[in-house]
Amino acid sequence: MAMIRKMTEIISIFKNGTYSVIITAMMSCSLCGKKTQIGRNRSHAQNRSSRKYKANVQKVSIKVGDDKLSGVFCAKCIKKIRGELKEKK
Repeated sequence: MAMIRKMTEIISIFKNGTYSVIITAMMSCSLCGKKTQIGRNRSHAQNRSSRKYKANVQKVSIKVGDDKLSGVFCAKCIKKIRGELKEKK
């Protein structure tokens, strides 16, 4: 239920008619803020090379009550939101 509460707060802030849009930078989750992280690969010979760990973010539209929420969410948040909406019904 925490995700639903957070989403309704976001909807009330960004409300534009019956369609709500959350504006964030691409490759970062609108809800939890997860984004690309930087790390290193290590080979068997202990060579180092930089790499990026990209978050699994997707652009989705979710209907919450009468409002439609559109934004970029990570896969984990999408699963939590859909699970809580299913519990609510």
